Amino acid sequence: MSFVLVGLALSAVSVAVAARGAYVQSKTNKAIAELNAAGAEDQAKQIKASGDRAAADAIRRARSIAASQRAAFAARGLDLSGTAQDIVDQTEFFGALDAETARESAAHGARGARLRGAGATLAANAENPWQAAGTTLLSGASTVASRWYAGGGSGGSSSPSNTNTAGREKYNFFE
Repeated sequence: MSFVLVGLALSAVSVAVAARGAYVQSKTNKAIAELNAAGAEDQAKQIKASGDRAAADAIRRARSIAASQRAAFAARGLDLSGTAQDIVDQTEFFGALDAETARESAAHGARGARLRGAGATLAANAENPWQAAGTTLLSGASTVASRWYAGGGSGGSSSPSNTNTAGREKYNFFE
């Protein structure tokens, strides 16, 4: 068996191994992207739940402060009208504003997480392991075929046109 045929056989095996590697790599990338998408959705749910808790805490704090203010005004014998009522109303207003800010901030964070998840889903859908393997096989087959035809199509010969001045074959299949 000539060295040319051995080189062609090794090239063919190399192409098959590379195609398998491309398949596995693409399949792994797809799985990672799917996990990232699921993780992003979980993160979005956690962010929203955290915002809801923060909003409820803001309302609870404001109501507690307002109740303390009412009690303090009543203890001093003040009528809950005019300035005293304005102070309580402002406390409740700013509590509601804090709650809304917490909800909006959480909604913004959740939207960002969902967008990251959508990007990961697109990346997962773009991965095609069979296409990656097929592309590698076609590319490698082209290279092997070129080497085959460069060797005369029959594994090479020892004719003067295929040898250099030292008598060795001039085709290097391991470049």
